[in-house]
Amino acid sequence: MDSTNIPQIMSLMPDFRQIDAEKSIIDINKEIIELEKATLETGYWDNHEIAKNNSMRIGALKKEVAELQKASELMADLEFMEKEITNGEVAYTDDYTKNFAECKKVIAELRVRKFLNGKFDRSSAIISIFAGQGGTEANDWAEILTRMYLRYFSSNNWEFEEIMKTPGTEVGI
Repeated sequence: MDSTNIPQIMSLMPDFRQIDAEKSIIDINKEIIELEKATLETGYWDNHEIAKNNSMRIGALKKEVAELQKASELMADLEFMEKEITNGEVAYTDDYTKNFAECKKVIAELRVRKFLNGKFDRSSAIISIFAGQGGTEANDWAEILTRMYLRYFSSNNWEFEEIMKTPGTEVGI
């Protein structure tokens, strides 16, 4: 395969720089250390709610560090493979294409996570869907929309609870 047909790593660089993986890893590791030190303090486990939330936070932070490291490693591998392919070594072409797609996906996920990193972004939310006026079509559309959201929540491993559902007279909700 010609080296001009491979995706260029430069197209990933702006997004990779935006997540600032190296700095993020250092900052996150500092937070993990602080949270883990707190777990060793006397009486820490007496408040189960705080202990549970901190333990969940430590787990989430460790997962984020692993993803940031993965993105950094993939970028380094891509840089190496792109140089080799440019120098005529076609053996890396398939791996490069596979790693490029994976790296693009990982970086996109990290960008979204960095964007949704505000004070309230980890908090719960309440979503209400009402058919409103429009008869059976509106009821059917509300049902479709509800199923779409529930599948999205499940695919992201988010906890959710359906509090109330009022069925329509013919179809939908």
